[in-house]
Amino acid sequence: MWSGDALGKPVTVHGFYGEGEDEYSYTPGAGQTVGSFRSNAGTFSQVDAEQSFWGVFGRIDVSDSIYLAARYGVSNNDTAGVTGGDQVDRIQVGAGYWFNDSTLVKAEYVSQTEEAGSAGGACNQTAECDWDGFVVETSVSF
Repeated sequence: MWSGDALGKPVTVHGFYGEGEDEYSYTPGAGQTVGSFRSNAGTFSQVDAEQSFWGVFGRIDVSDSIYLAARYGVSNNDTAGVTGGDQVDRIQVGAGYWFNDSTLVKAEYVSQTEEAGSAGGACNQTAECDWDGFVVETSVSF
């Protein structure tokens, strides 16, 4: 993590890396693809699945109540036997406004590219699937 200021405004930059393992993987039912939403028709099979991920995140506080932020992250399916594209790339750019100490409203643009073998769940494992869109969220903490 690095913190400093740019033009007199507080700036924070984080980097992260991690790895994960799981002993089970979802197997779709007959006639289903991995990206199907009818997961109750499938089963879970015992498989040693491995993933790795990394990313960077930056934020600048424009004022006490407004911030701008960006994040880039990559996740890889490192499971043995996975061939071809196995990566998910995601970029998020957004801004937030604190109404008070416990209420935040933020808006983000998100763009994701998912390769067929990434095991991210949005693909049917035969082609890449990309998506993008806007998210607006309100958070209230107690």
